[in-house]
Amino acid sequence: MITVRYSSIDGYSEKRKFKTLAGARAYAQKWVGKNPEMGSTYAVSSDGIGKITATVALWSLFEDDEKPGGPPEGEFKIYTVEPYGTKYFTTREEAEADLKAMRECAPEISWGIQEHTVTKEDLGG
Repeated sequence: MITVRYSSIDGYSEKRKFKTLAGARAYAQKWVGKNPEMGSTYAVSSDGIGKITATVALWSLFEDDEKPGGPPEGEFKIYTVEPYGTKYFTTREEAEADLKAMRECAPEISWGIQEHTVTKEDLGG
């Protein structure tokens, strides 16, 4: 059974259980779209209003059926913007763009990029 929880910034929340990945995927994409901002434990709609959490690897809810998706096999690198590190990026360029935005929003914080070597199991895959 796959459990998917939707919550929004206005306090609305609902949880649904699905027998299939297809059902869970349709539900998640209905609430936050096909290309949400992905964190390590959540997916957020592009407008920042809705958030999805799930008992499966989040990438599996949003991968493109036409292309192989999800983390690669074996070890690979991800990047987090610290000190918060609440979402990860698969390329340094993406992390640098987020770092720039964070420095503009909160210049008083000492921001930096951390590189991590992980496996898909580390990410819940």
